[in-house]
Amino acid sequence: MNSMKDNSLVSICIPCYNHEKFVRDCLESLINQTYQNIELILYDDCSKDKSWDIIKDYEKKLKDRFSRLVLLRHERNLGLPGTLNQMIPLCNGEYIKIIASDDFLFPEYVELMVIKMQRNRDIDVLFCNGISVKEESTYNNPVHKSVIYHKPVQIDNEHIKERLYENCFIFAPSVILRKEVYNECGLYNEDVIFEDWEYWLRIACSKKFKFGYLDKILVYYRRNENSMSSLMGPEADRRRLRMYHSEKKIIDMYFDKMGEKIGAKKKIWHIIYSERIAYKFTLSDNIRQVEEDYNCFAEWKYVSVRDKVECKLRHCFRRVSKFI
Repeated sequence: MNSMKDNSLVSICIPCYNHEKFVRDCLESLINQTYQNIELILYDDCSKDKSWDIIKDYEKKLKDRFSRLVLLRHERNLGLPGTLNQMIPLCNGEYIKIIASDDFLFPEYVELMVIKMQRNRDIDVLFCNGISVKEESTYNNPVHKSVIYHKPVQIDNEHIKERLYENCFIFAPSVILRKEVYNECGLYNEDVIFEDWEYWLRIACSKKFKFGYLDKILVYYRRNENSMSSLMGPEADRRRLRMYHSEKKIIDMYFDKMGEKIGAKKKIWHIIYSERIAYKFTLSDNIRQVEEDYNCFAEWKYVSVRDKVECKLRHCFRRVSKFI
């Protein structure tokens, strides 16, 4: 590895909830990082399984490896954004890395990411490539599914807020940030599900920080076979509805910062998404939301020139007409 210009402290935060099957892999991947000056902050969000017992079993090993160790446990479940907001103020590092307790890192992750940021002082938020692995994967035997990015990501910081608004293209498990980003932009929004997407938009809209990309595969992202996207049933349906309303909240939050043309395009796709949900679940509150979005649609002068979505819109409105 290349020699480091300095030995800056890196803070790694692990929010953990019911990951007794996976937390060992995460911890082993951090213990085996080639970069040495790391503090580890781990918050168990009131897990109902044996996650906390496993973490405590690792305590001595973690103390021996890291410059500083903080192990804490909530007495009640706060959810991911709430847990992150408890952890960030505890960080002393120049760089802050968040990793879910079911994901794991290549040994060179911290070292290569820090080198990139030290050589590019204008980069404040850095992400890299990764590999999606099957749920049964282990740290010593990762079962690959697919690469996250199939070609290098081009970053245009002049227009990144518009690009992020249209599509959250940043691979969140790979991100590392300078601490000053949190000092300036604050903590995570606890009222939305997509807290990472909202935070990237907040950073981009501040126009004070720049994003960067390292074209190396350094992160294993575990695909949960029991995730909400793959499950059926009432709880999965309710989760999808919460996701829909959370996305709408973020779209509305940043609409005025994007300009009518970009905002209208995003709203179109959200109408299509909401129509699908309403068609499947026929919930009265969601049908009213479709009607509201549909009525707003007529006010946007830019929509008529969106040839790429014209056919989908026609299909959408034919189906929406069943409800309004």
